[in-house]
Amino acid sequence: MNLLGPRLTLKPFAEDMISQRYLDWLSDPDVNFYSRRLGQRKQSREDAIEWLARIADGTTVLAIFAPEFGHIGNIKFGPIDSVNQSSDIAIMIGERKSWNRGYGAEAISLVTRHLFDTGSVSRVEAGSANPAFIKLVHGLGWKIDRIEPKRVLIGDQLLDWTYLSLEKIDAPSAEKTDCIPYD
Repeated sequence: MNLLGPRLTLKPFAEDMISQRYLDWLSDPDVNFYSRRLGQRKQSREDAIEWLARIADGTTVLAIFAPEFGHIGNIKFGPIDSVNQSSDIAIMIGERKSWNRGYGAEAISLVTRHLFDTGSVSRVEAGSANPAFIKLVHGLGWKIDRIEPKRVLIGDQLLDWTYLSLEKIDAPSAEKTDCIPYD
């Protein structure tokens, strides 16, 4: 499954995409500041291949490609909760040169629209302590479900963990999400 947007192409993430550049993202403290990878040992190609092999059934990882940068990150969704018709979404934009260009918003919009249009889910969800992610999805119409104060240790600080979601009935139309502004 490939998803095409105005500026991005999302393709299934595969072993041949595990480049040194990708491995560098996994060890970059700025890329991983709000990630569970922060402070972990440097990731090897074998570690990444093992991670990819362990991806749960029903979970999809897509590589995000931008024309001027190539592979800039990954977005993951699933496994789909068929009973509650929901799916979790997570994203990593590793290519620093591509930051603050709206690529994360476009990738999340593409995956959300795909999930809603295929009838797979009626709700998408995410949890994060990253203020930029929270601002990004809030700008896409996501609502804050709850905040757990001082829930996660990031560096030497306990930060709030925010749960957010978007219901299909509240989602912006495709026309509104084709070109996502980012401030």
